[in-house]
Amino acid sequence: MYYAAGLGAFVWNTYQNQLPRIVVPYDFWDSSLHGFGYWITRFYKFYLFVWLLPYIAFIHTAILWAVLKAIREKRLAGELVLQPFHRDGLGGFGAIPSLISTPVAIALLVAALPLAGAIEIHRTADVTPLTGILVILAAATIAYGIPLLRLHTDIVELKSATVEKLRRLQQIYYDDTIAGKVVDRDAVQRASEALDYFDKLCARVDAISNYPHLARMIRFLGIALAPTAISVVVQISQNLSPLIGRILKQP
Repeated sequence: MYYAAGLGAFVWNTYQNQLPRIVVPYDFWDSSLHGFGYWITRFYKFYLFVWLLPYIAFIHTAILWAVLKAIREKRLAGELVLQPFHRDGLGGFGAIPSLISTPVAIALLVAALPLAGAIEIHRTADVTPLTGILVILAAATIAYGIPLLRLHTDIVELKSATVEKLRRLQQIYYDDTIAGKVVDRDAVQRASEALDYFDKLCARVDAISNYPHLARMIRFLGIALAPTAISVVVQISQNLSPLIGRILKQP
């Protein structure tokens, strides 16, 4: 799949570069009209799109699949325990969302400037920058969303099992308390503190995010698209400035 997508991107770029002033409304340095730039970029982009980037994506996917598969197997075997007080704030799962989100975030930041450059050079929302924006959005959604949904299932199931155990212990403590023959003030206070403690534990477990690092990914996506958005706003302002000037000059 990755290699097919990379080959498709290479073929489209090659086709586009053979039709300057047709597919895009101007000539450019690596079009077929400029032999040196064209053939140099053919070798470079073939290596980049058809080999390097798909290979990196394939390796990353294989690592993620192995990790998520191990988590699922350990959870189903009852060997995985949620840690509500872990310092990562994600029940001990903090490293897994980072494994998912960090490469995607880096890719978004790397793609941000070239995409903004394409918008600035093309000076219009033609096929190249629009395709770039769609590719970034689709890649980020797939690369982050699919692994996250699988991890989401395990986190929700572990949270549910943990809360169920805590509620069972809370019920046992309550039953033992009301079954006591002598109930004094200290016993009632201890029972109240114990029951409140279980409630706080359950609240702590519920507070663990079902979609870890989602806000982080949204921020990185916003950062990646910000240069493009700024460039589009600047171009729109430049296009509208003569019209605005004429309107302001009218009595």
